[in-house]
Formats: sequence, C-alpha cells, structure tokens
Amino acid sequence: MSKGDVSDVRLPVYYQGQMDGGGKPHLGPIRLVVKGALVEIERYGESKLVQRDSDRSRRMVDLHAEHSAVVFSFLLRLTDGDRVESEDHLQETMLRAWRHIDSLPAGHDELRRWLLTVARHVAVDAYRRRRVRPQEVALTDNVSASYEDVMEIVLAAQTILGALDALTSDQRTLLVEVYVYGWPMSQVAAQRGIPIGTVKSRTHHALKAFRKAKR
Repeated sequence: MSKGDVSDVRLPVYYQGQMDGGGKPHLGPIRLVVKGALVEIERYGESKLVQRDSDRSRRMVDLHAEHSAVVFSFLLRLTDGDRVESEDHLQETMLRAWRHIDSLPAGHDELRRWLLTVARHVAVDAYRRRRVRPQEVALTDNVSASYEDVMEIVLAAQTILGALDALTSDQRTLLVEVYVYGWPMSQVAAQRGIPIGTVKSRTHHALKAFRKAKR
C-alpha cells in the first residue's frame, strides 16, 4: 500500500472522547481526523486532511513504541510500583504529547527528556491532588508513608534529570544504554563500532561528570 493510500489504515492513536460510557482518554485502533487539539472518530474526510493526520498518527505510534516502556518504568518508580496509577499517568503523558505532536523535539534524547519531564509533572500533580483531597485515599499509615516515599523519589528524579541535562548528548545516551536499558558494554561497543575498552573509559568519565553534576 502506498503512502497516499490510507483508506484502510487503522492506527493505534491516543484521542480524547467518550468511549465505553466514560470520558477519559483511550488508546485504540480507530479511524480518525483531527480538529484543533482534539481527535474525533468519524469517517475519513478529504484526502489532504487524511494524509496530514495519517502522518501525525504514525509519528504518535512511533513515539509510543519507542519511548512508552521507559516512561512507564520511570512512572512506576514515582508511584511506588502502582501499575494502575502509572498506566493512567502514561496515558495522560501520551495525550499531552499528541496535543503537541507538531512541535515536539525532533531529537531522540530531547524527546525522551520532554516526555519524562511531562510524566514527572503528571505524577506530582496527581500526588498534590491526593494531598488536597485525603478523603479519597485509603486512610492508613502505610499508604501515607508510601506517599512520602513517592515524594522522595520525585525529588531524587528531579535531581537525576537535572544532572543528566548537564552532560553531553553522548554521555547521556551512554549512561541510559548501560544503566537504564541494562545493555552489556559489549553490545554498546558493537552498536557504536568501537572497542569495549573505549566504552568502559567513556562510561567512567560520564559517571564522573554525572556525579559532579548531582552535587
């Protein structure tokens, strides 16, 4: 199927609307067009509009496939392992990305930092809402302590993100590959086409710069 032939394309795209009796954003294989900041379900309209939205939708699909796992893992740490809450925060993060799809950072590292920053804001905002409305939370000492732990994690995450921003792009990518993705140094060396000794040396210097930036 050519790029211009989109009549049968079904893409998983985040949208805002009423589905299954609820008003929360959902992710699903839908046929869509975009009107302003919202995505509405309907039959395809003019071919020019369809092509534009098809390109934007594909970018959102690529973004989700490439970054959602890392963002979700980050959110799990912020929510003390609460998968349901992390999924809600991830969905909100991706919805905000969709709303800014035409102005998102082009670079891989810059886009990931943008998403992690948005995810952090979403998690912090949700925490603050719980603090304002404590009656909506189970009133147990364990839950209260858990939220305090969450805030410590949030503050630690802010420090880490700030330190990462102080590194060069290569240093930042190297640390993410080794310590976030957990890639062995042999794999990093093979992907970069450099000796493993060079990877170890660069990782050492990147860690040194990271620790200095955290002070």
